[in-house]
This record gives sequence, structure tokens and C-alpha cells, in this order.
Amino acid sequence: MASQLIYTSAPRLIEAGRTGFGTVARHRAVSGLLMAAVERVSQFARLSGLSARRVVLSHRIINAGAASYHVFSCIRDAGSDYTGRTNHLAHHLIADAREARAAAEAGLTPVDILRQMRWRTAWSDAPRFFEPDEEVPLTSFRRSPATGAWQNLTKDASNALLPAQAQRCCLLLPGEDGALDLYQESLATIGGTAAWLVTFTTHLEPTDDLAELRWVALSSASPLRQQAEGAVRTTFDLTDPQSLPAPKLSEARASTAFSAASTLRPVMASAAAPASATAAPASPLPPIFAEPKARPSRSPWPFVVTAVLIAAAGIAAFILVPQLPSLSSSPSGAQGGDAVSVARSVDELWQKHRLNLSVTRNWLKAEGSAALLDSHTKALQQLTIAIREPLRMLDIPRPENTQDEFMDMLQNFTSWQRELQRAVRDSAWSGRQPLEILHAAQAASVALDQHWQKLTPAFAMRPEQPDVLRREIHEQVLRTLAHPAAPEGEAHDWLELIDFTRTGENAAWVEHWRAVSKLPAALVQSDRDLLERATKSADAPVWFRQLTQKQLDAALAAAKAPAPAPVMPAAEPAPAKPEEPAQPADGLASTHIRYIVIETPSMPLAKALDALPTLPILPDMQIHIGPAGSAESELVRWKQLGAPGVFRKSFNDSSTLEFRQFRLSKLPDETTATRFIARDGRGVRVLFEVIAFPMASPLVDAWPSSPELTFRDRREGTRTLLDEASSRWLQRIIIAGGAPLRIQHVEDPTRRFQLRDDGRNVAVESEAATAPNGAVNTKLVELDREIESLRQGIRIDDQRRAMIDSGNLAKQQKEDSLRRLDDSLTARQQRLLQLEEDRKAAAPEDTSFLGVPAGIYSLSVGRRRLCEIKILSGP
Repeated sequence: MASQLIYTSAPRLIEAGRTGFGTVARHRAVSGLLMAAVERVSQFARLSGLSARRVVLSHRIINAGAASYHVFSCIRDAGSDYTGRTNHLAHHLIADAREARAAAEAGLTPVDILRQMRWRTAWSDAPRFFEPDEEVPLTSFRRSPATGAWQNLTKDASNALLPAQAQRCCLLLPGEDGALDLYQESLATIGGTAAWLVTFTTHLEPTDDLAELRWVALSSASPLRQQAEGAVRTTFDLTDPQSLPAPKLSEARASTAFSAASTLRPVMASAAAPASATAAPASPLPPIFAEPKARPSRSPWPFVVTAVLIAAAGIAAFILVPQLPSLSSSPSGAQGGDAVSVARSVDELWQKHRLNLSVTRNWLKAEGSAALLDSHTKALQQLTIAIREPLRMLDIPRPENTQDEFMDMLQNFTSWQRELQRAVRDSAWSGRQPLEILHAAQAASVALDQHWQKLTPAFAMRPEQPDVLRREIHEQVLRTLAHPAAPEGEAHDWLELIDFTRTGENAAWVEHWRAVSKLPAALVQSDRDLLERATKSADAPVWFRQLTQKQLDAALAAAKAPAPAPVMPAAEPAPAKPEEPAQPADGLASTHIRYIVIETPSMPLAKALDALPTLPILPDMQIHIGPAGSAESELVRWKQLGAPGVFRKSFNDSSTLEFRQFRLSKLPDETTATRFIARDGRGVRVLFEVIAFPMASPLVDAWPSSPELTFRDRREGTRTLLDEASSRWLQRIIIAGGAPLRIQHVEDPTRRFQLRDDGRNVAVESEAATAPNGAVNTKLVELDREIESLRQGIRIDDQRRAMIDSGNLAKQQKEDSLRRLDDSLTARQQRLLQLEEDRKAAAPEDTSFLGVPAGIYSLSVGRRRLCEIKILSGP
């Protein structure tokens, strides 16, 4: 009986604590080692030139431990996964040698299994183990009839012999379909159990190991054609049948077996068939199963002589072996065996945890130490548990001896975990002002994302960050709203906060609140029905039910009241409430966060977008988009048309800007530098701004030149700082990847300076100073990133303090809010002071540099210029 395994992307996998792509279902007979080997061949590439609608069918022989297995696979596109990203599903059927032998003896070929198996196209169930009655007997399938594929495609049915005679070959097809029919006829020319030795795939994937596949097929226009033809194998171009070599036909079959009107039939061994029929045509592939042969009569004397010799050898061994040195005392043999075992275990460990630490992997293999391997295994086991339960402060054991990249991975996780635990304990989440909580949540999310981005390069597949912080904030917000008294602040601010922090579906009363908050002044019957349903919400807090009941009573009274008598208009109508002015998006007066995404050879655009933190996306937000370098007045507003989170200029426009799970997932054009600004539904508040620079885009600035971008410098002791307005503007720029900002004089390129966030101001440091060594420089970069994250959180707290001071809170409430805020600021400032001391010790300040010459400068990230600024020297 054959076992099944299903691989796809899911929020929960069959291995506890894992999410994303992995095994969601399998039989218990599939071991962990075999599962890892099958997962390796479960990939589905998304490349230009490869159709997303293709269905990959393959037959492989996979070794797991001491056993070999025949793996039949069907891999196809599966739409979008639970995060909204592209997904695929791989369904595998796994048979051991005994099951495959039974199928071969029944006259079946691997193509028959692939063609008749009921392959799954989607998976929406919970992860589970298949039941024993879901095992698949291969002998339940039937032999498929020949289709005449070779005759139809090449006008010569005898060409079906070519793949078998070439052993390893590549079929270039005019399209993406039809390979399975060709394989069926070619396997029929081999026949018997030898056909089960042929491994093949109907669509070559970039991750395929060509050494594992005898036959591969792909479209002649495939982008992988060069990869296939570069391997040592014969290529048959079926788009040009005239180029095919003539097959080698035996004399017995040349006249009748392959006539134009005949079809190929599998040649199977049977008791009635002569041996020559099974063997012809001769196949260069050795049989994978031992065929039974008739035993000719032999003389018994050779067996007698052999038995006597064996007995004599046994007596000699019994006498002489104790006098020989023990083979087990050979150190070289023992070490060799241990080294091989350790190397195999290292590969299994790396495959299990999907690590991308090649230096540590090769080092462990070279060392060949089981003790070293065990210490790394224990560290990874504890790391896996800690990722699954990040609020438990587990002690992850550090190996006594390892590589820097492995220690960096553990240190980066510890930093992320500490930041998470500090953020979860923040008293801001129990506040009563929704905008204060939202700003603090956005800042905490940005800081957490930056820590997580340092960890993810250690893994081959980017792990999803646990939503522990958002879930904690969301629960605390709901507890605050559950109080009997009505909350402070506006309804749309609370709903915006709930949308930002939720990780699942909202409670029913929250959606009722959203609908009620948008009701017009004059209510119709449907609006009154909505109020009545909201009033009866069992899970709604007391204040919400009272609010909706009050509105419902007023609406019913207004519906029953007689029409009011006409009244004379007032002499002077009351002045209309002035509209709230829109926040500026350009110039130093703007205060929103600006994200810069720069594609480089080492960071493709997709990876750079993944490096962005979660964005404060709102359901009704406005998007204003255009080329980079444009002012906001030159940007065009796009609307949310079609699916949620998909913005386009019009329904007929194929270019889209897409957001999924609070992340930017797609740009309209990956060859053009783009700037877009997100505002709230009223167009008043700027939520964020993103500027993307693909490598293929021309060199343009991020922002237009403006007299407003005028900075002033000032000297404070031995340090040179920029003024508060320009520092605040620079501090709101976040570079995906964390590269530093620099300025360079337009007329004198030797005047280059690095900008470093120094808390309330940005410090200017000369790049001409002696650079520290590599190790110190790496430490400085890490310290600067953590310092910048802390200072960003302090800036958010300062903004909240200003809002509280200017707010209309009661005296006691204001004192409580300020006290909680001061506690948060004190903890951050203490940590900041410690990090600043560490940085000063690592790199003392350069006292030779003082002041920035006035002039026009280019603000840059690496070699990418962002804009032109003017600096005026202070006193």
C-alpha cells in the first residue's frame, strides 16, 4: 500500500509550532527523514515564462536512510494562502519497493499511476495524519491505452525508442503539455520492471536536481532551457522532427512493430511469451527488481567442494582471529565512520530547521564532532520552542564553539524576544486615548519588525513573525472598551486601532459599531433595523447598547412625530464648524514616516518589500501615487477597486498597487521609481509614504527640490548637529535594510558626511575620519540600529506627551497618563544611555571634525540620491 503526503502553505502544519509552507497531512508510515526529502521536491517556481496554470507530474526514486521509495508527485498552483500570498499544493504518493514490484508485475508503468491517481487541488482542512484506509494500492490502477503521441507529434511512432536508447534526455516540446503521453509510449518500449527505474518530470523546475531525473521535458520557449541543455544529456527537439536521430530498430521489429498505422503496446514478460520478446528492444537501463529465472540442473560436486572450503576457512578464523589486532581499535576507521554519520546528521538538522547558515554547516562537517553537533542541536531545539512561545524567557544554550553567523542568529532572536516582552508589558495599551495607543502600537511594530529582519536571513524560507504583540494590544483594547462607561475619543479612532491590531475576525458588536458610526442624520427603516440588532448584541458592552438604544428611541420618536410647522429661518445661521486642515506631505513641516525601498543586486525588489515593516493600513484609506520626484500635488489618487487592498486608477487599468496582511505586496511597475502617499479616509492625516527604486528605473530623486529643504547646523561642544526641524524630518525616514543616510557636497565631492540619529537631533560625522576595523564597524552598525529604534520610540512618546498636555483630559486622568508615559520613557532612556556608552567605548568621537560648510548637498542612501538640500552654517 502506498502512503500519501500533502505539502502547501497553511497557518498550522503537522509539525507543531510551524507555519507557512510545509506538510499539512501524511501517513504515519512516512518518517521524518522521508518527509524532509519529499518536501525538498515540492517546490513550484514563479518565473516569467513559466505558466502558473501548469501541472507538474513526476516520478522519482528517493533514498531515505537504508530504504528507497518511488515518489509520484502532482504539483500545481493553489491560488492564495492564508496571508494572501501566492500558494501551491504538492500531493505525493509514496510506495516502497515491494508495492512498486507488485505494480510492475501487474503490467503497470509509473505513467499509469500519475494519470489515474485522484490528485488534490486544494487543502482547507486542519493538519492531520491520514487514516490506514486512505492508503492507495498501486495494483488498483489499470493499464492506460496508448495515444499515438509520438506518431502525432513527429510523424514516426518509432521515435518512442529514442528516450530509452539515450538513457538521460531532454524533450523540447512545442507547448507545455503532452509530455506524459510521450513518456507512456517510451516506457512501453522498455517494458517490465526496468520501466520503473526511469525517473522523469513533465515540467522542469529551477530547484530540480537534474542528477535525480533521467527524462525531463519543457517547452522550447521555457526560461529553463539553458539549464536543461547545459547538463550532460541528449536533447530531442520535438518542434523540429527532422532533427531527430533515427532510432536503432532490431531486425525482428523493424518490419512490423513500428508501421505508420500501428500503435505502441507495452511489452510485458509472461509465462507464455518468449524471453526474446521481453528483452527486445535492448534497454540500457538495468532492472530495478530481480526477475525470476529458471534454474538449470547442475552437478552437486561444486557445492560439496564449496562447503568444505567454507568449513576450513571457519576453523582457521576460529584459531587465528583472536591473535590479530582488533579491527575496532583502528582509529582511522572509527573516525571515518563517525565523520560520515556526523555529516549526514548535520544535513538532516539543517534541512529540518531550514537553516541558511552554510558556513556553520560546512564547519560542523569538517570538524566531525558528535559533541559539537549535539550542542548545536540542543540550541536549535530551544530556539524552536522559544519562537513558538516567545513570552517564555527560555535559556537557549550557546555552543561552546561555533561560527559567528550561528551566534548572530541566537543573539538576534534574543534581542527580538526582549523587545517583544518589553513591548507587551508597555502600560500604554491600557490607556483611554485611541490615537495615543495607535501611535505607540505603530512605533512598537516598527521596532519589532526591525529586530525580526535581522533574524530572518538565517533561514532559507523567511519565517512569519508571531503576532503576539498585536494580539496582546487587541485584547487589552477590547478589555478597555468592555468597561461600563463610554470610552473617550472618536469612534473612527477606536475602530482604526482595532483594525490595526486585530489578527482574526472582529467581534460582531465591533462591526455593528462601525456601521452605526456611519449612519446619516435622517434614518430610514433599514437604519432603524440596524440599530435594533446592535441594541440586542449579547457580546456588546453596556455603554454601546445604551448608545444604540438612545439612537433607536430618537429615530422611532422622530418617525412618529407629526411634520413640524414651517418656521421662519434664523436671521443669522450658526457658523459652520471649520474643517480640519490636511496635514502636509512635503517639506520639513510633514511628520509622517517615509519608507525608502531600494533594489540592489544583493537585495531583489521582492526581498526589499518583505523587509518593510507592517504598515498602518486602514480599510478606507486614500492612495495618491505617481513617479518618484513628484510633489504631492502632482500625484494621482487611486481607488480601491476589486479585491480589498487592491488599488488602481480605474477598473480597466491592469496596473495595481496591492497590500496584504498590512504589508506592501505589489508595485504597479517594477521598472519605474514610484512614490505614493497614504492618507486616512477623510484625506486629513498622512498615514505613511513609500518610495521604491527598482534597479531598472532611471536615476531620479525621491522628492522634488524645494526651498523648504533648508537645514541649519549648530555646534555643541565637539559635536555638529542639525537643527530640530531638519532632524525631525530626517528621523522619519526609514530605509528598508537599515542603510545609513549620507550627504555630499554637490560641487566638492570630497566633502562627504554621515548622518547619525543622536536622539532629539541628527549628528553629522565626517567620513574622512579613520574607519574602524571590520569587527568594530559591525558592532557599531548593530548598536546604531538599536539606538535608532529606541530613539524612534522615545520620539513617539514625546509626541504622545504633547498630545496629553494639550488635551482636555480630567486632572486625575492626565496625571495617570503622564505617569505611565514617564515610566515607559524612563525604561527606554536607561537602555539608550547604556547603548550610547557602549558605542562611545567602541568608537571614541573624532574631535578633529567641527562644522559643516554651507552649500548645496545631495542627501543619499549608498549611491542612490534622494533629494537636494541646502545647509546654512549656524553661529
